[in-house]
Amino acid sequence: MKQDVGLFDPSALLSLLDTNKQQHVERQLRIATTIFDAAAEAIVITDKNNYIYAVNPAFSQITGYSKAEILGKNPQFLSSGRHDASFYKAMWVVLSQKGQWQGEIWNRRKSGEIYPEWLTITKIEDENGEIFAFVAIFTDISKIKHDEEQLWRQTNYDFLTGLPNNTLLIDRLSNALIVANRENLLVALLFIDLDHFKVINNTLGHAVGDLLLQKVAQRLLTCVRDTDTVARFSGDKFTIVLGNLLKEDEIAVIAENIISKLTEPFELNGQTVFVGTSIGVTVYPADANDADILLRNADMAMYRAKAIGPNVYQFFTSKMNEQIHTRMGLEHDLRHAIEREELEIYYQPIVDLETGLVSKAEALLRWEHPTRGKVPPYEFIPLAEETGLIAKLGEWVLYTAAQQTSIWQTRTNLPIGVSVNVSTHQLKRGLSTATIADVLQTTQLSPELLSLEITESLLMEDTVANIQWFHKIKELGVKLSIDDFGTGYSSLSYLKRFPLDFLKIDRSFIRDSIGKQEDASLVKAIIAMANGLKLKVIAEGVETQEQLIFLHQLRCQYVQGFYFFKPMSVKDFERNILAKHGVPLLKKGLLRG
Repeated sequence: MKQDVGLFDPSALLSLLDTNKQQHVERQLRIATTIFDAAAEAIVITDKNNYIYAVNPAFSQITGYSKAEILGKNPQFLSSGRHDASFYKAMWVVLSQKGQWQGEIWNRRKSGEIYPEWLTITKIEDENGEIFAFVAIFTDISKIKHDEEQLWRQTNYDFLTGLPNNTLLIDRLSNALIVANRENLLVALLFIDLDHFKVINNTLGHAVGDLLLQKVAQRLLTCVRDTDTVARFSGDKFTIVLGNLLKEDEIAVIAENIISKLTEPFELNGQTVFVGTSIGVTVYPADANDADILLRNADMAMYRAKAIGPNVYQFFTSKMNEQIHTRMGLEHDLRHAIEREELEIYYQPIVDLETGLVSKAEALLRWEHPTRGKVPPYEFIPLAEETGLIAKLGEWVLYTAAQQTSIWQTRTNLPIGVSVNVSTHQLKRGLSTATIADVLQTTQLSPELLSLEITESLLMEDTVANIQWFHKIKELGVKLSIDDFGTGYSSLSYLKRFPLDFLKIDRSFIRDSIGKQEDASLVKAIIAMANGLKLKVIAEGVETQEQLIFLHQLRCQYVQGFYFFKPMSVKDFERNILAKHGVPLLKKGLLRG
């Protein structure tokens, strides 16, 4: 039977007490009443049948119900519906056995809003151990939960794309592996890298680059199931966890779909741009059963895809695993190659077509490994760039090549210069103009005899710092050359921004310039453009007399290639070039065809 009572009434309780203690008890009750009314926590008192007997003002503030609306009711009308009957049954078991229950619970305000609260319920017994009341105290923890959610999202999600980040990726991948192990299923990890993103980011601006990443994220989500995980790994790299797979064919279909989606044009603030993608794929349990190893495998497979590309995917193989171990060993040995004197510079002559004489030579790093023998540059140079060793190796090459050229200059008084490759990785790792100046001062090499060959990609990163670097190099008197021109994305507008001296046409265009009209036309256009900008042209990869005649007719100034010389050691260069300098390498009438 419901009790028809009002709010907490001290006078009603006073009548039950010993009158000799009334004054003392009255003071205690005044204190209790003040606490009851002023408490920030909601307080609810129910009778032994769990009907509400009294509530404090904080209850009304939190729930939205006035005391008149809730007195005599069972608190269950506040239930949110999120907890089932077993939850409340367990609560009452604990309350009955221990006298108190405490925990998080979701209830509903008068407005209908569901909110979380931290609730403590205590049973009150009389002197005979009979329950005569329950006291519930709760606090609205909505803000705490919101803050926790925000912190959790910041920790686990990428701010730009809204995708899971590396932290959540590893967690999702690890859970997928547990399920796959239990259910005897496959899990695939895809490592996705965008092509040309840096070009777009640098030419159209970071805002457009960010928008592109957001649209890429949206397209990737359309390629997978709701149960899969798409994460942003870093920069323009994404990862996908595909769980609950039965066969690898499913993976290939998804990979092909991703390539198809990402090669479609993107509309970005009125600009239409195209990107490509390279995808590395690794599969559990065939490749590994550890999340970190799977990530490494997928990364390895992605770089293999990029080397084959564009727009391909590659599965990780045992051969790639062998390559990882080989790579780790090479990296270890490369770190000690300088002090062990395993490195050597070879020099490939560059011939002036007008005089027929060697004008300068390109310095090319070679590595004679004590057990592996000659390690190809295409193996250890990319490794040096990726690991950061390129800064140390590049500086060594600069000093060594400049020193050797200075020795030749002093010994022979011949104006033969040296050209040294400088990668963008070296600049990013601190190759300063002060270092170049120190090289010149230490070796006493005339500045005009030193040329630095820069790749096209650096032109695309036409930041203020890069442009200043170019101009400071020019102030030193050093020459600047753009290497492998035509393989990147340079244009006339980019060439005009930089104080260049030489433009080097990539060997791939020279190789096919005789047999393919497209390559011949491209070589003609490059040379014409360079001459118009007053840049001298160096054609590399010249191997036949036909190529030589073709280039001379187009007014190409310099050539380099096996038609004349392969790269040679210091000893061979001195014997074959310096000792014979002054004797033209081209016979009269040869270039007239």
